[in-house]
Amino acid sequence: MKGLVPWAISAALLAGLAIYMVSGFRSSEPEQAASPSAKLAARGRPPVTTLVQKPSLPVAAAPRSREEQSQQLQLEIARALASADDAERERAYTQLLRELIAIDPAAMKRLVEHYPAGTIREQLLRNTAHTWSAVDLQGAIAWAKGVNEDSERVVAATEIVSQVGQTDPGRAIEVSDVFGVGRNDGTVEHIAQLWAIQNLQASLDWTEAQPPGAQRDQILARIVPVEAARSPADAANTVLQQMSPGPAQTNAIASVVREWSVRDTAAASTWIQDLPQGPLRDVASDELARTVRDRALASVGSP
Repeated sequence: MKGLVPWAISAALLAGLAIYMVSGFRSSEPEQAASPSAKLAARGRPPVTTLVQKPSLPVAAAPRSREEQSQQLQLEIARALASADDAERERAYTQLLRELIAIDPAAMKRLVEHYPAGTIREQLLRNTAHTWSAVDLQGAIAWAKGVNEDSERVVAATEIVSQVGQTDPGRAIEVSDVFGVGRNDGTVEHIAQLWAIQNLQASLDWTEAQPPGAQRDQILARIVPVEAARSPADAANTVLQQMSPGPAQTNAIASVVREWSVRDTAAASTWIQDLPQGPLRDVASDELARTVRDRALASVGSP
């Protein structure tokens, strides 16, 4: 019994010490967690405000004026054209010209006018005409009309016609006539033929709406063979009703009969017999007879 007394006393002392330490630790937690501002407030002094410096944002550059953009583009075009790098020149033709024409066509006009003569000038002229007509057709036409040199004006007009012909063949033919180009070098006929292949009815409708005469006959002469390949009878009627009497009509009817007689000799012969007496019927009859004879000779010579 006496041996238990010292142990009990020691246990009590340890327990009391533990309680004291725990209570002391808990009472000290608020002071440690409290911020300096809170401590000052508790002492009756105003809290200290900590200034946090925000990162500075980059200042946006002021937008350039139209004139500044134009000057920059002109400088870039001049540098690109003077460069030995083909990629740089191509960038000038495909990108920079379009941008300059869009914001300052007058500057584009001056740039072409004052560029030194030579191969680069001709390329600049062609690409300007091509690009300008895609951006603003009326503006391109007005610019090309103002080109001083006749040869350069023809080059510019031809490029405009070529570009417009890709999307609007009828308008391209109209532009060619405005400048007086394309009628003597086969350009107009080529456009008309491609148009007929792509959209026969549209080409016929546009051509038939044009004033009668040699220019319309010139276009019909290239459309009719395309129509004959699909319907010789319709093509023959187009020749009779839409083309003026003369060499163009005669040659057109010969090509139609040639196609028709290969497909259906009897139908072609009947149609010819219904024609009134005259040069046109004579040409059609001769063409039918020639085609029949050639086919007969070909069949005899074949094994």
